[in-house]
Amino acid sequence: MDLMHVAYTKWGVTSVNISSTTNHPTNKARSRHSKRMAFDINYINGIHVTNNPNSPIYSIEDGLIYSVIMDDSLNAAQWLEAYGPTFQSRWVNGVSTEWPSVGPQHQNHIHISLDGN
Repeated sequence: MDLMHVAYTKWGVTSVNISSTTNHPTNKARSRHSKRMAFDINYINGIHVTNNPNSPIYSIEDGLIYSVIMDDSLNAAQWLEAYGPTFQSRWVNGVSTEWPSVGPQHQNHIHISLDGN
């Protein structure tokens, strides 16, 4: 099962906008974006990702990130980072670990990166 199938069936996602892949504005050498291993989503179902609990997609934002991290059908071990307005997690030594220091830069999009060299 892939992420978009889970997003649709579990969270009602019908569309996303990928705001950056390799063209990330802070694309430093250490960035997963520059290695073609990350992408950012800034709109879900036509609504901008935000840290506003009144947003109609607020629960979807967390649901998508949670699905990336926890859904076994998505081969969760392949992801490295899943950051968004309310949830920041990074895979460290085989364990999902909160990574709050990245929160401020992920208030208007969801960042997902994959593990790999």
